[in-house]
Amino acid sequence: MDELFQNEIYSKLKEINLESEVFVDFFHHSKRNVTELGAIHVINQGKGHGSRVMDIIINMANDTGSDLILLPCALEGGILDDMGLIKWYERKGFVMIDNGYMKYTAIK
Repeated sequence: MDELFQNEIYSKLKEINLESEVFVDFFHHSKRNVTELGAIHVINQGKGHGSRVMDIIINMANDTGSDLILLPCALEGGILDDMGLIKWYERKGFVMIDNGYMKYTAIK
């Protein structure tokens, strides 16, 4: 599913002309049906690209029934600090769970 998920994400990014603006790193745990997001790196921040990418990922999670987990960590030089990033993920529907991780529960 990793390759399918990755191909779908980059296909959708290409449709909206963001394939060269964004890098997404993730791993799908098939036994638990959870996708762990390692990083979403947006080259030109502050233009809504990160929100568009996260919306694509959340829609795919809902379509496949796969929950999302991540460890929020702001990138050096980014426009959001760790707290701002946490609040951004909360607005996207993520909640804090164990050990600083956040989780989005797919709408099934």
